[in-house]
Amino acid sequence: MEDIVRSMVQHMHPQSIVRKTGLVIHPLDQYIAASPDGLIRSGEDYMLLEIKCIFKPDGSSLEELISKRSDFCLSNTNGFISLKRNHKYYFQIQCQLAVTNLQQCLFIIFCSNKLTKEKIYSETINFDCQLWEECLGKFRNFFLNFYLPLIME
Repeated sequence: MEDIVRSMVQHMHPQSIVRKTGLVIHPLDQYIAASPDGLIRSGEDYMLLEIKCIFKPDGSSLEELISKRSDFCLSNTNGFISLKRNHKYYFQIQCQLAVTNLQQCLFIIFCSNKLTKEKIYSETINFDCQLWEECLGKFRNFFLNFYLPLIME
């Protein structure tokens, strides 16, 4: 399904090149890695692509999922839909941006169900350096003080 969505993104951005990516390892902290769903190149500018595919056989729309499920990744504030900044997908994207040393990610939700036409939600997520520094400190602490001693036994 991600290949289909990558093709759709390529169609939405015809002047860009959309490529599949693989595992990327942080250049300084090699115990941190990420595997973004794609890389978008537009001229000399690059941004990541992260895709989430949702299949709702009951016919729920994105708007219904937002209003019905408090654990859903999107929120609607005064008619403005956005990725929740405390959701795991947001942290995943921040890690991907840090590992790849890029500043932006195009976050896509592809929603499909039996009753309605497929729908795409997209949002550009910017790198949050302050949040990443907080997360990186926790990652380092966990790796150096808990994980590394465990595997060295």
